[in-house]
Amino acid sequence: MRGSIKEIANHLSKKYKTNDPFVLKDYLKIKTYKWDFPKDTKGLYLYDKRQKFIFLNQSDCYDEQKITCGHEIGHSVIHTNVNYIFMKSHTLFNMNRFEKEANIFCVEFLIPDSRIQEYGNYTLQQIASAEKVPLELLKLKFI
Repeated sequence: MRGSIKEIANHLSKKYKTNDPFVLKDYLKIKTYKWDFPKDTKGLYLYDKRQKFIFLNQSDCYDEQKITCGHEIGHSVIHTNVNYIFMKSHTLFNMNRFEKEANIFCVEFLIPDSRIQEYGNYTLQQIASAEKVPLELLKLKFI
């Protein structure tokens, strides 16, 4: 899939008529499992034998899992064949770029520009609160 991260997020949103990552993962045939991770692990994306998998921390609340699912879908569409776990353990490659790109996909998919415009003069903090996303994630729409 080519294009900017925002274009990719907008394309998928329009094509499948959703901004819900739980709906999108079904359209994209991504198998999803809830897993008993340590509290500081939100989830992970795994690509194995042409199959995509997302694992979500089962102890996280629905809103946290929704954000994590969006982030992991970002990995699946932007970094399709990259196995993050392998890369982190066996290479010296800087993973921060991959994480930032997945976060950008997540916020662009979850909160399209048209919805931001509906908030008028709200502050970013107020929008983040209304959308149930961390402020730092929302700020990625504006960099």
